[in-house]
Amino acid sequence: MRHFTDGVRIRRRMRSLVSVILTLLPFVDLTAATLTRIASLTQPVSGAAAFALPDGRVALIGGGVHVFDPRTLSTITVPHEIPIFSQAAAQLHEGQILVAGGAYTGIQSIGTASWGNNRAELFNSAGNAIDLIGRMNRARMEPQATVLADGRVLITGGWTAEKTSMITRQDVTDGAEIFDPATNAFRPVGSMRIRRFGHTATLLRDGRVLITGGQTEAPAPVWPPALDSTEVFDPVTETFTDGPVMRTKRMDHTATLLEDGRVLIAGGIVFPESDRAASPSTELFHPATNELALGPDLGSRWNHTATRLRDGRVLLFGGAANAIVYDPVTNRVVEKLPFERPRRGHAASLLEEGSVLIFGGGDSEATSDVLRFVPYVAPRRRAVR
Repeated sequence: MRHFTDGVRIRRRMRSLVSVILTLLPFVDLTAATLTRIASLTQPVSGAAAFALPDGRVALIGGGVHVFDPRTLSTITVPHEIPIFSQAAAQLHEGQILVAGGAYTGIQSIGTASWGNNRAELFNSAGNAIDLIGRMNRARMEPQATVLADGRVLITGGWTAEKTSMITRQDVTDGAEIFDPATNAFRPVGSMRIRRFGHTATLLRDGRVLITGGQTEAPAPVWPPALDSTEVFDPVTETFTDGPVMRTKRMDHTATLLEDGRVLIAGGIVFPESDRAASPSTELFHPATNELALGPDLGSRWNHTATRLRDGRVLLFGGAANAIVYDPVTNRVVEKLPFERPRRGHAASLLEEGSVLIFGGGDSEATSDVLRFVPYVAPRRRAVR
């Protein structure tokens, strides 16, 4: 009887211990992959972009400029003239990152305000500094910056707003321009087929750029629905042509280049900030045929991140109360990790050794969390002789 009583006590203690662990770590790993909180940033971050630097550190652009070192779990904050948010950012070379546009324009007088700037800045990781290098041809909030095959950067879309007295004027652009790192200059190119912001822009293997979704009308007085249109930019002719129409209207979605050259378009919402309008569907763009094929449902999610892992699988993190790993070869989910709460607005960066760092984001408010996701890597099977 005593042995039985001791066993009951041990089981109760183990349950208590598990309860404490789950309280301290709300991200519970129920698969072979692991997810742990490894550090905290110096301040909460949301809407940032993360870039792996040549020296192993990670730069966060948005909500400020921060550099995280995964070896020391330390963060430095880079001094900056004005706040950075709703910007575009793209990694050039040697640790340089182009930062273009954004929402902040400075202090306005009472009754007037404006949002959207044309600033162009360059972050240099060697000196941990960010400097103004010029101006784009127009102001832009929520544009996209895509590094082309020749190293130039394509800037597409965006919007601005200006309030005077009781009137607010908003403008969404179809304009595009190219930044040349050799001259630090911007040059306008052909207009997009439709005005848009909050879209995706993905470099294809053949050098073209696939643009999907977003919105074509500014968000006041009410948010309009997202777009189902796509278009393709040709860097040779510097023109945009219509692409296939998506089956679902999408914004706050992701478009990820797969190893075989296809593009996985996942999730998104029709109307902003509405889980009921979030899409579980995916679509696959085939560059050879310029067609879209229906992909598998991967769960309703928006404002998530999609990271192609070293083995070609794709980590869809957050945008809902879970993370999944999708295998494009088998066309199915091979890992799933549930969360306690949804996580959105975070940034993700793939490290050289194969793990993924997740920065900030949150549910109702931003966090300073730094998480490390380590994917499960199946052991290689020995060949049968």
